[in-house]
Order: sequence, then structure tokens, then C-alpha cells
Amino acid sequence: MGAFLDGVNKKNVSDEIWQRNREKKLQRESAHLLLNPKPEGSDKHISFQETSPTPIARKIPYDQKVEQGIIQEVISFIQKRALTSSINILESQEIETIPGEGRDLAQLFSDAKVAEGRTLEAKRKEL
Repeated sequence: MGAFLDGVNKKNVSDEIWQRNREKKLQRESAHLLLNPKPEGSDKHISFQETSPTPIARKIPYDQKVEQGIIQEVISFIQKRALTSSINILESQEIETIPGEGRDLAQLFSDAKVAEGRTLEAKRKEL
């Protein structure tokens, strides 16, 4: 009876390890695809292997494409929201009156940050 339970336990542990490794692999692939997005409608992914000098094309399943698109949309939404929040915070902050050049320098820095935020937002809208 003890040997049977040991076997079942080993199988469960093996399955858990396999599942964790599979999840890690999917996360790595998702992160790689987010860092290197492909144009919309691209059905093939070219991968290079060290042993083969020619590229091997493989088809990306439709479900995976949909998943990648959703992930990209969520990340884009989060980035836009964070950028908008930063711009609003910078615009709403009042710079205290500092005598002399310090006040001018602080105002220039604030203006530069606001302009940088608006530039980034405009570039994202273009894409």
C-alpha cells in the first residue's frame, strides 16, 4: 500500500512540475512576443535554430494570436493610463515660489516633463 501511495505522490509531484514548467514557458513566449510584436495578420513566425542555417516557419494558432492581441491591448491601456496620470499630476502641481534662479530652473524642469509626456502620448496615438 505504501509503494502505491509513493507512486501516486511521485506522479502528482511530476505533474505539478510539468505544469509549472509549461506555464513558465508560456510566460517567456508571451513576454518575448510582447517585446517583439509582429504586424497584424502575420500568420507565420520565423525561428532560427543553431543547428540549421535556414529559418523554419511555423504557424501560430489563432487562439494564441487572439491572446497576444488582448495582452498587447491591456499593456497599451495600462501604459496610456499611467502616462495620462503622470501628465495630470505634473500639470496640477504648483511650483512654490523660490527666490532667484531656482524658481526658473524648477519651472523649466516642470515644463520639460510636461512636454515630454505630451510628446510620448502623441507618438503613442500615431501608432
